[in-house]
Amino acid sequence: MAEDDCTPSSLNTAVFVSRINEDRSALCMLVIATACSLGVFAQGFVQFYYVWRYLTHPWIRGNIAFLVALFPICTACSIVAMYVPTAGNLLFTFSYSYAIICLYRLVSVIKDSFGSWEAASASLYRSGTRIHFRVAPVCCCIPCLPTVEPSVRNLRILDMITLQGPIFRILVMVVNFTLQTETVDLMQLWFPISTGIVTGSLLLSVFSCHALCKLSLEKLGPFRFHVIYRIVDTTQAFYGLQSLVLYGIAAGGKMPCGVLLTPTDKVFWYNHFMLICECFLLQIIITLTVNPWNSTMFDLHPDSHETALEIGQYAECRRCTVANITVERKVGFMDDCGSHCSSEARSISEASQQIQTADVHM
Repeated sequence: MAEDDCTPSSLNTAVFVSRINEDRSALCMLVIATACSLGVFAQGFVQFYYVWRYLTHPWIRGNIAFLVALFPICTACSIVAMYVPTAGNLLFTFSYSYAIICLYRLVSVIKDSFGSWEAASASLYRSGTRIHFRVAPVCCCIPCLPTVEPSVRNLRILDMITLQGPIFRILVMVVNFTLQTETVDLMQLWFPISTGIVTGSLLLSVFSCHALCKLSLEKLGPFRFHVIYRIVDTTQAFYGLQSLVLYGIAAGGKMPCGVLLTPTDKVFWYNHFMLICECFLLQIIITLTVNPWNSTMFDLHPDSHETALEIGQYAECRRCTVANITVERKVGFMDDCGSHCSSEARSISEASQQIQTADVHM
């Protein structure tokens, strides 16, 4: 029986694959991860087909395609990292960055569903909706947070708070790559610190995204976007907290040596294995809950509800309203809007004018 190896050097891919039979647990994990990866890719292909074939809303199609690619891309990075342990850190950083960008794509869906933040503010003022900050992840520890007006300024601030997550992650990724080329010891010291910093930035992004998502639950509810929000948020939690816990175990000397993997390699190995299994389960959930039979998103599918057309017209009405608010003095009022939304759009335009007047007086 092979003895455990605690040497700091990592095996290259050819040696690792040729000696994988020496570690039965690693072999079993690799087989399970490969099977789950194939399942994720198969479901991803079906989801891409439904988006391409049955989804026509131009303001949502591109964002949905980007979100559908989340699990296949993350799984592809993880399964490659399991076969190439020396690339575990690099591939984890790339897939984590993509997952954080997906968080901002959710905010883009919210904005595009209204047309712009100006139209969103006018619509929310008209319905008497306020921005609630009693949302995850601070709703349990700080239950006394106030509500604020849905002004354009407040909506854009929340938008920028969400955007700082992927920007900050990319900057940290550049620093990680730079340090990794310099020295392994310095990278081992910096990695848990950078992971903690990125986790804090991620929590801010999740907080602002939740605040914006609550504003669109009624509008995008028939699309079952609340399920998509929860799935993406859960993915962020897996990426942010899971790796931090595993690296903390390794830093404390509690990660046992392996036959083929060093303690540092095992951190990424276990993390990637769990991410693949989690992506597989989340992919199943999203496939069962967001499909043409219970979501109005796929408007061309024979089983799609008629309300999908109404939601699409509603979004176009908002978009037309914003365009006419901008060029109202030059081309007249609401010339291009259809009769189905002219009265509602006129009310939103008046509300927008009142908001702008109030901002000027303030």
